[in-house]
Amino acid sequence: MNTTGQIFTDQQDVINEFIAFYQALLGGERRVRLIDLCYLRPWAWHIINEDKAIQLTRRVTPDEVKQALISMRIKHQGQMDTHRDSLKQLGRLLGRSHHQDYFVQRLSGVLDDLISPSQNAFVPGRSIGDNILLAQELFHGYNQQHLPPRCALKVDIQKAYDTDGGFAYHWRCEALFNRADVDSVHTFNQGLTIFADLSGLHVNPQKSHLILSRSASDVRDTLLTLLDFCKGFLPLRYLGLPLLASRLTIADCRPLLLKIDSRIKGWDGIMLSFVGRVQLIKSVLIALQVYWAMAFILPKTIIREIEKRLRSFLWKGSNGGGYAKVSWQQVCRPINEGGLGIRDLHALNRGLMSRHLWRIISADSTSLWVDWIFHYRLRTHSVWTVSNRTGSWGWRKLIRLWGILQQFIEYKIGSGASFSLWHDPWHELGPLILRFPMGPRHRDTLPTAFLNTVIMEGAWCWPPITNMESVEITHSLPIMEVRIGLYGLLQGVRSLLLLLMLFFVRLDPQ
Repeated sequence: MNTTGQIFTDQQDVINEFIAFYQALLGGERRVRLIDLCYLRPWAWHIINEDKAIQLTRRVTPDEVKQALISMRIKHQGQMDTHRDSLKQLGRLLGRSHHQDYFVQRLSGVLDDLISPSQNAFVPGRSIGDNILLAQELFHGYNQQHLPPRCALKVDIQKAYDTDGGFAYHWRCEALFNRADVDSVHTFNQGLTIFADLSGLHVNPQKSHLILSRSASDVRDTLLTLLDFCKGFLPLRYLGLPLLASRLTIADCRPLLLKIDSRIKGWDGIMLSFVGRVQLIKSVLIALQVYWAMAFILPKTIIREIEKRLRSFLWKGSNGGGYAKVSWQQVCRPINEGGLGIRDLHALNRGLMSRHLWRIISADSTSLWVDWIFHYRLRTHSVWTVSNRTGSWGWRKLIRLWGILQQFIEYKIGSGASFSLWHDPWHELGPLILRFPMGPRHRDTLPTAFLNTVIMEGAWCWPPITNMESVEITHSLPIMEVRIGLYGLLQGVRSLLLLLMLFFVRLDPQ
């Protein structure tokens, strides 16, 4: 039966109907109207400059040919016995058309200019986990009544392929956030219509969802009718993980446990040795939870449940026979320390999440999530001084890892242009704002000042000491990476004299 209700019983008619259906779905006249480049030019933010365009269109050089051949893996059935065989095979490769390899190498240098920062998948140096972290932040407060009405749209695109078999731009599962009012959603719906007319990629309303915050419940029916989307609820699956407005619960992690159980059950009936089970744990079962461990601080109960399954599979196999020979802590030690080299899940989870803090500290400019954190979470603070009691559940759990990370970070002072004077732990006392809350006022500096405001010509240039509370700061200043000049020597003598004057004033009984 086709989409119109017509029933086919003949085998050839059924075949023809299948072909016609997928031709209409994946091919046919996809675009309602042609794309006018003059119309798109004002909206094209990701354009390469003239120099990079010349680099893309220049002639292929012999060095590029050599580099492309070296980067390619030469696959053949037999093993090359002599150097002559290698030259013959390279000669055959030179006779083929490998322009795509040259172009890939050239395009790799301009991908950051061409691809939006919001597109994190399949781009070197970017992480798809940024989309998950950002979505978790944007869903914060959806279960609160007093916040402004907001909505999120999970858009599913119906078509995925071009007529010539190539892969078209595909929004397979895109989460979009908007204000929950009729005008904003109507404008967004018009944008989807224009996008479908220009690209031929149409929204699948049966698989698209509208998620509304609690404060937008009064306009729910109106917006659902306007978009013709399905009603969505949190937690919502996005890129294989749950999107939450509150904390991650054990029930939210059940899909992870079921996936591990399914993989272990699939090995039933296979006679695996102990070494084989160790290798499967390392390469398969541990890898299943790495994706989750990069996005969430997993509950301790879930980590124990995963370890329970790994222990059972290691010692008993998939059939359930055997018993544990040593403790699991001993198993998770490195091989050179007497263990089996299986990763400790708790330490792995903390390590993967601490990497996000490191990207914030290093101000990763390629991450849209890091930019969002700087503008809406940190603002005038740093990860060392921001409160861990505000923000989403994921952010609060993440910021509490700074104590683990701080002991492995060493600050080396150069120009001081990238260090916060009061909020970064460049001093041995830690972030100065925590120890001296009135320090910016006493030092006549702004709380947002950078370290270079107290550095001149490679030497410390602190304002005159006006209170004994700040003496501790200048008394134990770290050594700078640059040589101190004459100006720094004079400033040091001046600070010493002022310190002695304050000391004798305090000793004066009057």
